[in-house]
Amino acid sequence: MTAPPTSEDLDVWKTPTVVQSYVGKDFLFPPEQAILEHLRSRLGQWRMLDLGVGAGRTTGHFAPLVREYVGVDYALEMIEHCRQKFPELGREAFQEGDARQLAFPSGSFDFLFFSFNGVDSMDRRDRATVFSEMKRVLRPGGLLCFSSHNTGTLGRMYSFQFPRDPRRIWWEYQRYRRISIVNGPASSFEHKDWFIIKDGAHDFQTPVFYIRPAFQISELEAMGLRDVKMFASPTGAPLSREDLGGYTESWLHYLCEVAPGSS
Repeated sequence: MTAPPTSEDLDVWKTPTVVQSYVGKDFLFPPEQAILEHLRSRLGQWRMLDLGVGAGRTTGHFAPLVREYVGVDYALEMIEHCRQKFPELGREAFQEGDARQLAFPSGSFDFLFFSFNGVDSMDRRDRATVFSEMKRVLRPGGLLCFSSHNTGTLGRMYSFQFPRDPRRIWWEYQRYRRISIVNGPASSFEHKDWFIIKDGAHDFQTPVFYIRPAFQISELEAMGLRDVKMFASPTGAPLSREDLGGYTESWLHYLCEVAPGSS
């Protein structure tokens, strides 16, 4: 198994190349758009924490709809970009912070959104800490939304995937050629509930956490999160638990509620 992410791995998000790669992106992924529409009628009453806000890709979509908006990112470079991009929200709307130790009182938010698989940049122990912190800062009945990588995509990951954009054929060939060199054979990861692998992100610099969706659901429920909904990538279509066994897309979105009375 690939070594767990280190603090040096996390610091890749602060490098100018990575920061610049997020600048100028203002779209929502189809599952995010589906979740926004699902929640639209309630957003106006909520205080929202946009965790891992990056360069503000999601800000323009959610900030105008919620009662109060706060964006947090591990990289101060990302936060400074957001402050320049959205001056109307005020500097305090964007804060540097670590998802493993959120600087907010318990029950501070109605809705927490951790997008673009940000939770997958950590190892198993830190990931558990992040989920505990996210639940802590949500009020009872508050909603948590996040995306995470899917172990069911292992076969696709280790095969050549012809890209929709022909200009990316060479990149895909290089990814396909290198993945087993960097990580070892696919058999190292088969039948696991979770694993950490370098899947090609940022030129194989970044270890990424993958988890079996059914196992992720059981962990959410064990920590006092309920009514787990899932949305497929890339379509945004809702997924049932029965769908998960044959689901091979790279990642999916989860939406769940903090059960009242859970601690």
